[in-house]
Amino acid sequence: MNDLDVLRIEHANASLAKGHGILPSDPSLGFYHIWSGRMLLIATKLKCDGDLPRDDVRAVVRETIQADATCDVELDLEKQNELLVLALASSDVDGARQLASIQCNAGNSHPFDIRFNDILRSFFVPQQSRVSYNASGSEQLLFDDLDSLAGKRETDLTGTDTYWNATKSKRYAGTPFAISNLFRTAFEQLRSM
Repeated sequence: MNDLDVLRIEHANASLAKGHGILPSDPSLGFYHIWSGRMLLIATKLKCDGDLPRDDVRAVVRETIQADATCDVELDLEKQNELLVLALASSDVDGARQLASIQCNAGNSHPFDIRFNDILRSFFVPQQSRVSYNASGSEQLLFDDLDSLAGKRETDLTGTDTYWNATKSKRYAGTPFAISNLFRTAFEQLRSM
């Protein structure tokens, strides 16, 4: 772990402390700090250790479920997608199931995120597709892999690998998803369910 990683962990812990401190008076801002701190911890530990820090993933899953239930913090679709993938990648199927039961407002979400959410949540709760979306090539390969898993058809998940390689340094830069193909790990968990 280098000096920058130590600073990242210190910043993440400060963000968590601040978030928990202001959560009772300002739930949205408090949850934002908690989310940011946990994601920075997860990304930094994953980068340094090479393993997904399951305790931190489970903590952010619990904190999100609790914030939804007690603080009336509305979870946005993109965060739900990321948390579902992280929970599954860390083998927290119960946490993923609880997250999938949270209704999110798709309001300003990109059609990709809406479609991804529809397919991913369908493993846990009945879903009706909310959007048709003209996906890019790598996005469609990701959707095809998920559709195959949902239909209990065989897939080698190479579409998921293609999607990750196409997006890890752009869409997911600075996140745990840029460091490791957590989509593949999560989808392997879905395959075993």
